[in-house]
Amino acid sequence: MKIKTKKKAAGRTRERTSIAVAAGAEKARSRKVPPSIAFSLAKKIVEILEEKQGLDPLIVDVREESTVTDYFVVVSGHNAPHLRAMSDEVQIQLKKLGTMCYRKAEKAESGWLVLDYVDVVTHILLAESRKYYAIEDLWAEHPRRE
Repeated sequence: MKIKTKKKAAGRTRERTSIAVAAGAEKARSRKVPPSIAFSLAKKIVEILEEKQGLDPLIVDVREESTVTDYFVVVSGHNAPHLRAMSDEVQIQLKKLGTMCYRKAEKAESGWLVLDYVDVVTHILLAESRKYYAIEDLWAEHPRRE
């Protein structure tokens, strides 16, 4: 599978083929696990976040609408160091269990961290950012588990 992207360079348009992007997407899709295991992972993530005093953790079931993931976990934190601490603890605890993070976006200063475990995507936000972006409201019609 080839994905073509266009990149402008000095007023000209060049086409590039990105096989690596397609291969990464195929690898992620092939790692999908049964929903019961994915939900167990989401519950474990919430448990870890609660131990680190995460605020209002929420699991959103997006299996019916999303081809990217089965569940979102959304949690708030007090400040950037708290976000980092929660993110680090999730990664450490899951690594001990043999589950590695597939991708992550970890700039705590932005107020929003994302940990992608393929079947469960975890959003760790400052309370203000969570209210502003309202991720869970985008999926309001989907089942929630607190």
